[in-house]
Order: sequence, then C-alpha cells, then structure tokens
Amino acid sequence: MPVLAAMLIAWAGPCKSLDECTVWTLNEGCYSQETAELAASVPSDFLMRAWFKWHNAPDYEALKHLIPIAKAAGALFGGGTTVSALYRGENGLAPDVWRRLATRDPFGHILPAWDDPSVAHGAIASEEYLDYVLRWCYAQIDAGVDSLFMDEAQVAYTRYEGFDDASMAQFAAWLERKYCDGQGWRLDDPKWTQEFGIDLADKDVCPDGTIRTFNYRNYLIKRDLAADPYAEDNPLAREWGGGEESFYQWRADWAWKYLCDHIREYAARRGRTVTICANGLNKWVDFQVQGFWIEWVGERRKVTTFASYLRRYRSIVLRGWDLAGRRVPVVFFHDWGFGGFPFGELRPAERIKWMRVYAPEIYAAGGYFCWPVNIAREEDLELIRRYTAWYQAHRQWFHGGEWLASRYLTASRQGVALAFWQFPELKQRVVHAINHNYDGDIVPLEKLELRIPSGARPKAVVWASPELDADQPVAFEWKEKVVTVSLGPVTGYAAVALIYDELPADDTVVVGGGAVELLTRPMWSRPRVNRFIVAPDGTINDADQLSSFVQGNLHPHLRNNPVFVVDYPREGQFIVHVNSVAQMGATLDIYLDGKLVLQQDLPDLDKENDGLAAEYDQDYVITVPPGTHEIRVDNTGGDWLTVDYFLLINYRVE
Repeated sequence: MPVLAAMLIAWAGPCKSLDECTVWTLNEGCYSQETAELAASVPSDFLMRAWFKWHNAPDYEALKHLIPIAKAAGALFGGGTTVSALYRGENGLAPDVWRRLATRDPFGHILPAWDDPSVAHGAIASEEYLDYVLRWCYAQIDAGVDSLFMDEAQVAYTRYEGFDDASMAQFAAWLERKYCDGQGWRLDDPKWTQEFGIDLADKDVCPDGTIRTFNYRNYLIKRDLAADPYAEDNPLAREWGGGEESFYQWRADWAWKYLCDHIREYAARRGRTVTICANGLNKWVDFQVQGFWIEWVGERRKVTTFASYLRRYRSIVLRGWDLAGRRVPVVFFHDWGFGGFPFGELRPAERIKWMRVYAPEIYAAGGYFCWPVNIAREEDLELIRRYTAWYQAHRQWFHGGEWLASRYLTASRQGVALAFWQFPELKQRVVHAINHNYDGDIVPLEKLELRIPSGARPKAVVWASPELDADQPVAFEWKEKVVTVSLGPVTGYAAVALIYDELPADDTVVVGGGAVELLTRPMWSRPRVNRFIVAPDGTINDADQLSSFVQGNLHPHLRNNPVFVVDYPREGQFIVHVNSVAQMGATLDIYLDGKLVLQQDLPDLDKENDGLAAEYDQDYVITVPPGTHEIRVDNTGGDWLTVDYFLLINYRVE
C-alpha cells in the first residue's frame, strides 16, 4: 500500500480500545481551532496530553468543541494534570487554603518546589489536596476527554519534603499496622523505645503516650535529625523511606490508587470510560508512559544515533506490563523539564535524525513512540506525517506478536540492531532492522543482507519501510534453513516480512540456537525474589523481579542478587550482558554450583552513575555442562553494575 494513501485509515473512527492504538501523538496545547486542526492533520489514534493543567486551569467547558475535531479524524482525545505542583493563588486559591494543601519540611516549613518560590508540592497524604487535583480531572471528563495523563503521580518530593500533618498521621498508622497488627507489639510497647528511640512519655512526640499519636516531625526535631532526616543514626529513616517496603512507597501508592479509583468512579457515574496513565511506569494504569529527557537525546544541539537501545526499550516494555499486570500499550515520549524541553530545542534536522532511527527501534521493541506534533515545524512535521501513515498501514505488525530470541538472525553490516517477531494469526514473521551506522550523520547502507533462520521456506518475502513509497516483494534464497535477502539502500529502518502458508513448526533450535533470553527489569529496589528456575521452554518464575541492577557493597539493603536453577540438555553457555557500572566500579562474579568460575573487575570508564549508558555493552560467558546446575551472579565490587539480559545458549530443544 502506498504510504500516503494509508492516511485514510485514520478516519475510520477512534479505536475501540487502547490495544488497537498504533499511532500516538503529543499534542499539548490543543486549545484553539488551529491547534486542533494541526493535530487532526496527522493520522493519530490518540492525542496525548492535548489538554494539560499545570498552573491555572482553562475553562474546559469553553474548549469542549475542539474534541469532535479529533474524533472526526479518528483520534481519542487525552487530557491531564499535575499531581504535584501547587502554585500560590492558582485558580483563585486563598492563601490559607494554599498553605493547608502544601506539604512541609521536617521543621514544618513550606519549601519552594524546584527552587521556585511561587510553587510548592502538594500534600498527597491529604484527601483535601487529592480532591483538589481531582476537581480538574472531573472538569475535563465533563468536557469529554477520553483519557487522563497524571504527571508526577508518585510526587517528586525531595528528601526534605512530605512531612505535613496528614503524612504524620499516616506514618503513625502505618507503624501501628506494621508492628502492632503485624508483629504483635502493643501501642505502648517498650520496643518502640528500644528499637526506634521513640519516647512515648514525651507529649510533643506521642501526646497520648502511644504510637497511635506519634508525630515523626517532632521526633526528628527533638533528636536533632530534622536537618538530615535520612541520616545513618536515624533509626526510623529506613521505615520512612527505605525502598518498596517503606512508608514513603506505601503513601505514594495509597494516593495514586485514591486518584485512580475516584477518576474511574466519577466517569462510570456519567456512563463514561476514561483511561488513565502516569508519567512513568506505574500500577493501576490502562497504558504506560515512559519519558525521555536530555540523557536519551545526546547533547542538546546534536543527535548521535550510533547506540542501540533496542533491548533497553524492550526491558521497559516488559516492566510496564509487569506493573500493569497485563499487556498494556507502553508509550515513550519526549518530556519537558525545568531546564526546558531538550527535544524541542533541537533543530528540526536533528529531531528528524532521532526519529528516523529511535522511533522505529521503540516500535521494534514492542512499544509505541508518541510523535511530537506539538513542537514540529514543516520539515519534521512532514516526516511525522509520512512515518505515522506508514505505521497505520502496517499496524498488524505492532499488535499481539511474539518476540523471538535468535542467535542466528544476522546482518551483513555491523551497527544494525535486529528484532524478530512472529504473528501466528497472520502466518508471518517480521524482522525489524535499525541502522546505527553514524559518522556525523546517519550513514545510509547501500546494500544490507539479512540472514533469517526459518524451518520452512516462506512463500514470499516483503520489504517495507517508511523510506519507501510502497512495499516491495524481494527475491530471496532459502538454503540450509536460512532465508537470505538483500535490501538497499536503507537509511534508518527497514522491515522484512516472511509470509507463509503455515508457520514453521518446532523450529526453536533453527531460529534461536536453543537460546533463552532473560531480559531484566529497570528497578531500584531490593528484589523480593532472587531464585529463578529456568523451565525447559525458557520461562522463569517471578520474571518481574529480575532486576537490571546487580548490587555491590555500597547498598547492602538492596542486595538480593540472582541465582538461576538451570537444566541444560547438552553443553551450553551462560552469558551475562553488562551495560554499565557505577562510579565506584564493580566486580562481576559468576558461580557454577558454588564454585567461582568467572571474576571480572569492572572499573568505572565514563565517570558517570548512569546504568543505561552502554559503558561496557559486553558479554561475559561461562560454559555449562549438561544437567541440572545452580548459577549465581554476584558483585563483590564497590557499587552496582547493570545487566541488560542473561542469555542461555543450547538450552531449548525441539
């Protein structure tokens, strides 16, 4: 199908569910006929953040006539609001109400948020504050939005914020539930003093002499800890904010669920279904959103495309599914920051360069890119229209597929990232090839040969790309269970579809060399599980707990490094793909059945604490004999290292 002809697909009507949405666009600032028509000029399924309340809210009732423009163009219309920012006097807030809704520091003072004296962070433990946030959600629902984007849903508190009165009451109740209900302590148990130094007799700290009225803020002041509430000598620091099991996380989850439940209940009472996302991966959402900032773009004025983030994107997609509890859309977008909008500061030519390579890589990983229509100029808007039309025309390749791990899928050129998908209903397999060759600009590949493992001969092979005006059938050779095709020229991205009468059966070894790929999840917390049993088909228990961070000695409370129980049918390999290390460096240790078989010192190379920097981007390999074994991956170095994936070679059999 010609690419531009696919524009017509968008006008078939809005998607019936988010699972059908292929093209997502960022349309913040859609407050006029002109901006609504601009949004409708791109074949989008979903206008994300078309409305967004940050400071003063507009009159949504006066804007609701813009939503049918998007609907007529086949798009769902998204609104949104900040969950954290509370400006002085916004929307007519009286000074005393503003002070009541703002959070406090350990001394009881209101701190400027982001060093801006005109704004504070809201007190998310306060139902009054959350109801204030909901007020603007309800107004947008009444105006007709289909979705709400909740920014900073976990609230961007610094270590000195979140000590308001509502949080003090919640923390006392949380301690009571954990230790009285959970461990049998009494409300006036001497253990409160023995374990945490809480003086139950001090009326400023515990007015009624029990933990039920405990005031943590006064406790910090009395113990001279208010200036540094996370100091090592604070026995309650870990309880307050020490990871996933802390009060800090519980409070964030409680507030977020309060918002989600009330939004859904309000919409249901009006006969509506309104979907919800957060800015950042979260629970209780209908789709996930992952933001990019400056670290994903490169220098603000210049984009480089030599690095592949395919498996990183894939890992984020899997983590998004884990948190949501199902396969929801995972959408990546370029976000703002208080230092500006890095992607918007690039010249259009630089934005084009990024989108030609990394947008396809996101789709190839199973995610969706949110195309920034709101900042586009003619040059990059033309590319956005062309690429989004192509994705609409090929939407069948971006829903419901199965990710295939393959050691035998190869390209004739280095610097080409490859993703392999299977679509049983279509009877097709699709290879996505992303060109990362770069020398001051993307280096086009005049000829690119792909070798694609296949247990059967396909009836046809098709080359498709937004760089082409139409899909092209290509000649191919099938020999020794490998399909070889030659493409060219390829600038940023190409897709190759193998079309079958029936998909090859039982060609696991042919496709993947019996490889099992265990992708990690980006999570800065102590994994609840560290023992993973790898089944013969490559699945593992508790996959959501396989953290990308292998902790060293600096954070002992986070250490729970992985152990794999494996059963190799024949001699194989176990591979650890290391991405990066902390500034203190790390030491990778791999044990086989209790014996240290590999130890690799990994000093810091880039002077950064960036776990995603591809600082090493290197495999470390051990040989594993056939049979049942236990493989432990540890780190006895100074600080963390990050792992993109673990690969088991010769593990699966037909």
